[in-house]
This record gives sequence, C-alpha cells and structure tokens, in this order.
Amino acid sequence: MRALISDEYRDINQRFHAENKGFGTKAHKYAQAVARIALASGAKSILDYGCGKGTLKVALADVLPSLRVEEYDPAVHGKDGDPKTEDMVIVFDVMEHVEPEHVDDVIQHIQSKARKTILFKISNVRARKQLPDGRNAHLIVEDKEWWQAKIKQYCSVREIIDAGNECIIACVIE
Repeated sequence: MRALISDEYRDINQRFHAENKGFGTKAHKYAQAVARIALASGAKSILDYGCGKGTLKVALADVLPSLRVEEYDPAVHGKDGDPKTEDMVIVFDVMEHVEPEHVDDVIQHIQSKARKTILFKISNVRARKQLPDGRNAHLIVEDKEWWQAKIKQYCSVREIIDAGNECIIACVIE
C-alpha cells in the first residue's frame, strides 16, 4: 500500500487535534442521515474514515445501536491502524484535508474498505482555520465536478448533491 499521509503532515494533524478541542467533532450532526442510509442500503457495519474524535460513532450508538461502527484516522493514536473492510464507509470532511499528492491513494484505500456504499461529504471552500505550519486547513479546494471526476476513477458514483459550500457524493461498490 502506498503512503496515505506524510509523516510531517501526520504530526501536524496530531498537534492540531490536541490543541483544538473542536477539530474532528462535527460528524455527530449527521447520525440520523447516516442511520437512514445504512438501513436503506442494508449496511450492518460502518467505517468512519477520518473519524477525528469519534463523535459519529457515539451518536450512532444512540440512533441505531445494532450498527457496528469502526473508526480510522491516521492522525489519531489508537485509530491509525489499517481498518477492516465494512459494508459502508463514511468520509465526512476528510478529502479536503488530504495532501494533494496522496488524494488518489486515499480514494483507492477508501474504495478497498467498502463492501456496499461510500458516502463522501467534501467542503468546496477554504477553511477558516490555519494549520500550525500556516497552510489553510483545507489543502484541496475544488468544486463538485472536480471531485466527481476524481472519485469516479475508483468508485461508481450514484448521486452527487451540491450543498452550497460542500458536495455530497454517494458511491456503490459493484
């Protein structure tokens, strides 16, 4: 497997997580929607790819306790091991943070971890936050067409939603 993140960027993100309590904590807001999609697709397990502080897993335990949720984040100790394949992979607010030279490898890795469905939520605008090294926290700022074309190289895109400053891309594994 190719590198998914540079050592330098992993260190920066680990520090950013440690110093910013709110970083990696927003996914819980989508627990109801994720649960509905999981039920509709027949998913029994989810991989929260780029899980941050793990708020989605906690929220899903309340909403749909029968759903098994695994977590992966290369910048969070204890969640940085290569994850197992799960029915559904959730990738919320992750892709815009990926180093451009690793984006193809990351998408391939995500695709290899999904049995049925992948759901991406990707910001299309610059972040309000800066990384400790001075870069904008969103390393990739592209529109939905760019992301659709990029993801389509590796996954079967079934739906794309333009949600203003972000896009939602749903893929199926065939």
